[in-house]
Amino acid sequence: MFIITWMGKNHPYQNVFFNSFAKNPQKNMELDYYGLSNREALNHILKIDDREKINVFGIGRTFLEISLRMLDDNQKKRLIIAKISKSKRFSRNAGLLRDYLNFREDNIVKADYVIANQNLDKYRNYLLSKNLDIIYEIKVDNIIINSVFKNK
Repeated sequence: MFIITWMGKNHPYQNVFFNSFAKNPQKNMELDYYGLSNREALNHILKIDDREKINVFGIGRTFLEISLRMLDDNQKKRLIIAKISKSKRFSRNAGLLRDYLNFREDNIVKADYVIANQNLDKYRNYLLSKNLDIIYEIKVDNIIINSVFKNK
């Protein structure tokens, strides 16, 4: 019965479940692995920023292109998602390629907003050191599964 109640309370993020044995999930586990919270993060940015074009970047393995497909055409037109260019040097390991390219400083500097939904502690400290502000967080059981950072 607990699980059913918990799933209802945390919908649509019921896939993010941390059992009582999970120790410090923000450091030791993938959080919103499927990136379901990215849509909410993008909607929040669209709600608070009225500019015609908004540059958004997903750091690490935060893939915003999939969430972009869930928005209506007018919303899609306003968002410019930083694209990842391919590098033959890293093409053998897709995970390494994504992590390497997504940590490039120029992607962060050009973005109005940065979204992180994976390995939050690692990215949070890095982005805060680059003088970005946390403006929005999505939580499940008081554990942050997605953060939106704004460039100053």
